[in-house]
Amino acid sequence: MAKFAKGQSGNPGGRPKTIALLRELAQAETEANIRTLVTIRDNKKSPHAARVAAVRELFDRGYGKATQAISGPDDGAIEVHQSETELARVIAFMLAREASRAT
Repeated sequence: MAKFAKGQSGNPGGRPKTIALLRELAQAETEANIRTLVTIRDNKKSPHAARVAAVRELFDRGYGKATQAISGPDDGAIEVHQSETELARVIAFMLAREASRAT
């Protein structure tokens, strides 16, 4: 990994504005998205995988994602969390799916 001089940012442009916008849009739809997940979870006709995924998402939103321990170079544990990019992708998928159902 590249080393930066003291006082020099590794990300001089800062966080991309699109992620902040996506977060704002997703937060505005939180209640509807949670209702959708509950509907999927409770629908006996939903595929088992979809029901499990809905439960997992509800737990993740309510209690936070579970950490995953992996071995680092010195066999020390490293915590890995889902990246913001992946989270944004999941939220965008859910919003798009909900919008297509509404039409």
